[in-house]
Amino acid sequence: MRYLVQAPRVDFNGEVAGVRFADGAATLDTADQMPALGYFQRAGYVLAPLDEPAEQPTKPTPKARQRAAETEQGAQQ
Repeated sequence: MRYLVQAPRVDFNGEVAGVRFADGAATLDTADQMPALGYFQRAGYVLAPLDEPAEQPTKPTPKARQRAAETEQGAQQ
């Protein structure tokens, strides 16, 4: 996932935690720079997601499995 990172100073040009800033902004890719993300969160940098988060597959709960089984039984009758 990628984030837009905004430094506390809008005129900052340089490198922090291995991430290069220009005019107070940088792009962070968590595939390469996950430790930097934690640092920026703790240090109060503004982070804005640039990508849609990947949907996490969910496992059905026991109650959902029971409802599905009941629905299937009703359809068979």
